[in-house]
Amino acid sequence: MYKAEFSIKLLTIVGVHRPINFSSFNKKILYSILTLFMFILIFSYYISLGAYLILHSLNDIDDFAETLCYTLAVFIACIKMINFLLKREDIIKLITILNEDCLKFRDNKEKIIQDICDYTARRNTKYFFIIILITVLTMTIGGLMNGKNNYNLPTKGSFPYNYYNQKIIFYLTYIVQSLSIYLCGTISVASETFVMTMLIQICSQLDIIYYRLQNLPHLYSNNIRSIIFNETEEEKIFKNCIVHHNCVNTFSRKLNNIFSIVFGIQFFASIVNICTFVFNLSNKNEINNRVLVQSMTLISFLFQIFLYCHFGNEVMLKSLKLANVINMMDWTVLTKNTKQGILLICLRANHPITITSGSVIPMTYDTFVKNDKLTGYGTGLALIFGGLAKGKNNINLPLKASFPYDYNQKLAFSLTYIGQCLFIHFSAFISIACATFQFFASIINICTLVFSLSNKNEINDRVIVQSMALIAFLFQLFLYCHFGNEVMLKSLKLANVMSIIDWTSLTKNTKQGLLLISLRASKPIIITSGYVIPMTYDTFFKILKTSYAAYNVLQNAT
Repeated sequence: MYKAEFSIKLLTIVGVHRPINFSSFNKKILYSILTLFMFILIFSYYISLGAYLILHSLNDIDDFAETLCYTLAVFIACIKMINFLLKREDIIKLITILNEDCLKFRDNKEKIIQDICDYTARRNTKYFFIIILITVLTMTIGGLMNGKNNYNLPTKGSFPYNYYNQKIIFYLTYIVQSLSIYLCGTISVASETFVMTMLIQICSQLDIIYYRLQNLPHLYSNNIRSIIFNETEEEKIFKNCIVHHNCVNTFSRKLNNIFSIVFGIQFFASIVNICTFVFNLSNKNEINNRVLVQSMTLISFLFQIFLYCHFGNEVMLKSLKLANVINMMDWTVLTKNTKQGILLICLRANHPITITSGSVIPMTYDTFVKNDKLTGYGTGLALIFGGLAKGKNNINLPLKASFPYDYNQKLAFSLTYIGQCLFIHFSAFISIACATFQFFASIINICTLVFSLSNKNEINDRVIVQSMALIAFLFQLFLYCHFGNEVMLKSLKLANVMSIIDWTSLTKNTKQGLLLISLRASKPIIITSGYVIPMTYDTFFKILKTSYAAYNVLQNAT
């Protein structure tokens, strides 16, 4: 089993994770000195960026956006470093869990499952390492590409000395900044790939549990149970499955406890970083070393967040899949005790393993999409206010465009600016709320059409058109809510049907099977709008009530 050895090795090199075999006093002292040196190096770099951000970048929006991103990136690296140092013992215990007997493969099929997951972890570690390596190389070498007499530091910073006039001081500062950037990149790679590998191993163990449970009924095939199998052996195998499932849940809970705060800081910082980098890149007119560095950094941030969300989503889906696997297996041939155990596993599987950010935000595809949508809206705000941040006499439009008129005049420029701002806001809101737009649009349409029709004194073609449009909107909305309500009621009805039937005459196996189905049917199938609004009759009537209330407001206003 691959236990993120490469990630641990990187953490060891940068002084973040002292090896277990460094037990002697001298080795501990030497490694502590290395840790202190690395911490001072990265923290001094963070102070330098923070000081420049506050003291020198406030007058230039582009400079401020770029420095803010790098400052947040280094801050996250500091948090990760501190987290690994403080929770070293917890991380060692976490890795030790992977050595449990129940987590080891037992046949060739399980070995194949394990090998596939190990290969995925190693491959993704390699890809992320390459991306970060290219990014830090671009940052550190980019300052040397401007010509012999025009060298720049990898990132701007504030220092208590003048490094421009003296070559030796400049080169020393350049080397220290480059080392700090490589240190931040290494910590980032090690942290992300370690968490990713642990998530992949959770998926691997869940797949092995599925395989063992699905194979359990096959032991009774060909009616030779009395020869090669007995109830005691079946109970032993199933007990191992329960222990295995508990071990996986314990492992995921400990992983979440160790990195939950880091995940939370990472997500909020990523929203700011992606937003500001997109804004910064949108204002560039030519491709240069700064554009390349910012582009690579943006890709790194996106890939970083996607890794968390993708494998967090995989863990959640795999844990939810357990109940489906049990429902599909032929559990009718199993003993009573095993069926009761399966029932307990089903009940537990209804609460999926969810890796959260800051104990609040689930790391799933939905979070990744919402993160990008919030970033898109934030970028829109940055575009709008970015044109105003360059001084009173240097205001620019949020977006460059061609117009059939001269907008240099103050009134024409103001109207064009407002029009572009409204367009950006409208586009952002569509991307965030497209799923629920249908229902909110229906409230507005029904309200305005009823208000318009109530003010008509005679029947004409416009009244007929508006009446037909009103009927069409109501029917359109009713279709969604009616059949969504039917699906919910039908799924709930299943449990009622089972309680009505004469189940007393059925066998024990069938009764237990009905119990499993009833438990699953207790959670109805609900079709939702935007993952929030259930499409039911109740929602339909609430929309009508809301539309009528808005109509009364308009009526009283006139």
